[in-house]
Amino acid sequence: MFICMARPDAPGERWVLAIILESVSGMTVAALGRSLRGLPGRSGLPLLLVDGQTTALVTSLALPPPVTADQLARLAATPPGQWTSAPARTTAPASAAAGDSAPATGIILVVDDQEVNRMIMRLQVRAAGLPTEVCADGAAAVARVAAGGVRLVLMDCQMPIMDGYEATRAIRQAEAGTNRHLPIIAVTAHAMEENRQRCLDTGMDDFLSKPLTREQLLVVLRRWLQDPPTDAPASNPSAGVVFDPTPLRTIDSGTPGVGRQLADILLADLVRAQATFQQLLADGALDALGRAAHKLKGASGSLGAMELYQACSDLEQATRHQDDQVCRQKVADALLAIARLQSLLTACAASLTKG
Repeated sequence: MFICMARPDAPGERWVLAIILESVSGMTVAALGRSLRGLPGRSGLPLLLVDGQTTALVTSLALPPPVTADQLARLAATPPGQWTSAPARTTAPASAAAGDSAPATGIILVVDDQEVNRMIMRLQVRAAGLPTEVCADGAAAVARVAAGGVRLVLMDCQMPIMDGYEATRAIRQAEAGTNRHLPIIAVTAHAMEENRQRCLDTGMDDFLSKPLTREQLLVVLRRWLQDPPTDAPASNPSAGVVFDPTPLRTIDSGTPGVGRQLADILLADLVRAQATFQQLLADGALDALGRAAHKLKGASGSLGAMELYQACSDLEQATRHQDDQVCRQKVADALLAIARLQSLLTACAASLTKG
């Protein structure tokens, strides 16, 4: 059976809660939850799921049975955004003993599907004197967090296999009913306010926009770590230039050979993008074109290629409106920015230390 409830949350506002207690009509609890989410206007319906096999759904809390009516009542009186800290069990499991909050030691986990972004963020974290590891998708990040020893997560939002939103929900689901709360920081190329709010609503704690500077990262690390890192030298690539070599040279001076490696990776990305952008445009695959532009945008911005960063940002925005003519012009702009960048980046790479 399932129970649908509603309660006033603030003057003029209401939120809806569905408590699914067991399977009905041969449907599993998870299947019923997905069916409810498929109803018009119910895609974000908060769910309390009582089932030992169900994993986290969007905006949901899964509770292993048995669950008392008193526990459900307390959760029903709690806004969904606070479920992760709500008392879902009368006794906490051994792994969630009193005082077991966010760890004071451990690694900083960098999660991003783009190799250049992973390398740069890892170097920035290491330069702050903190140990770090990387994952290329959300599923790998969830598994790494479950293994323990993670102190804070820098989470990209758009990734294959499992994106950052899904990964965050899974991590928060695993924390439900415990005293643990792992700081998760969104790192995304989408800087608009609605994207920031979506990250926070998903369960992330803070928000950083790409391209990310070392100074911005330090501000957030200081905010969430008990023993914050020290200051770093300033670096501020100009947004108006085709290419500012400062980020690559700074990286290479601290870790010889890595700057050259990053430049070579981006050069290879540029060659692939030239063919990919034109092919996707010819095929009318504008959604895929937007994703390709988003991916190149992050890498180029991180390495000081601000003209290409802006061109990819404009192209990505154009694909959302599904306007073939505008997308054609934005692809032409991006290809010109790529051509202008290639010669400058090649010259910079030649001047850097070989790994």
